[in-house]
Amino acid sequence: MDPAYPFPSNVDDPFDIGAGSLIETWVDAGGEDMASVGQQSLWNEGVITPTMAPSSPPLDAYQASTPTVSAVSIPEAQSYPHAMPTPGTQQSAEIRRAPVHISPVFNPNSSQSKGRPPADMILISNDNFVFYVDENTLCSNSTNQFNGLLPLQTLEKQRRVVFLREIVWPELQVFLQVIYNTASTDVPDLGTLVRGVAWLPKYGFDPKSFILPGTRAFDYLLSHAPLCPLDVYTCAGMHDIYPLAVQASSHLLRVSPSEVTEEMAISMGSRYLLKFFSLHLRRTEALKQLLMKGPELHNITKTCGFEGQNLSKARWNQGVAKLALILKADTTTTFIRDTILEATEDISCTECLKARDARLNTTLQEWSMTSRTI
Repeated sequence: MDPAYPFPSNVDDPFDIGAGSLIETWVDAGGEDMASVGQQSLWNEGVITPTMAPSSPPLDAYQASTPTVSAVSIPEAQSYPHAMPTPGTQQSAEIRRAPVHISPVFNPNSSQSKGRPPADMILISNDNFVFYVDENTLCSNSTNQFNGLLPLQTLEKQRRVVFLREIVWPELQVFLQVIYNTASTDVPDLGTLVRGVAWLPKYGFDPKSFILPGTRAFDYLLSHAPLCPLDVYTCAGMHDIYPLAVQASSHLLRVSPSEVTEEMAISMGSRYLLKFFSLHLRRTEALKQLLMKGPELHNITKTCGFEGQNLSKARWNQGVAKLALILKADTTTTFIRDTILEATEDISCTECLKARDARLNTTLQEWSMTSRTI
């Protein structure tokens, strides 16, 4: 094994063979600090020392309101001491039986294959998933030393472990993917993305500094905007990720402001709530102004004088009145055209029809160019 890379070169040999003893040894130690257990090697005898995350104020993740996502709030961090509380008999048995898995994205080989720094420590999720990471990336990019957990005070590889008992593995994987800008096999569901991102501030990472246009996390979140625009926009507003909010807002035109719940309004904040409402108001007002201007008058002909032209204008206004009843920020050019043509279909003057078509085409062109984002 390369001494510069202390973790096994193959995830199947020998780490996962003794991975179960990771939890078993902790249970045998009564859930206390394992300094007295002995200095067995994880890869020789399967011992790892879980490290308890210090307490902090509870951080509630935004709960995605999509029908396919179960809204889950981030649980409150439990208080000190650093060691986990001693588990009861039944809990100990359950912990012993719990399998230990290795993250498919942050495994011993992934850092070398994906150009990341060599792993020199391990994170363990609430549901016993192991993530191989490097301390320097986490510590140097965090404003609070990874919530006070880093740097680790030992160089012994079997003790360079942090047990994040609050975070389940899908959220921890998203959390690390944001930091490392690493792709996964499948796009995570929106709820997992939102909750994973919501953990970042607690551990000293500003989401808007990592979720930038072109990054994997940005693209993953944006990919959900067509189906869940309000949820993506709320997440962007919550963390002040303005570029994401702008791109997601183009999908908000079909979302009525009345669909914003109180929870969403609080999560996205007053700034982004105002931008959302202003987008709808700005577009509807722009369309009203475009429609209020009717067709130009033409020179009097033998078959059409002022009376005939006033009748044509009245027909135009009837179409506009019909549109005004259902005017929305996402009103389509096709619907506008069909409504106006239907209202003016009995116009027989060729010159009036030319004037109508000219004004209608101008209206549709300017409407299609009206800004669709915040």
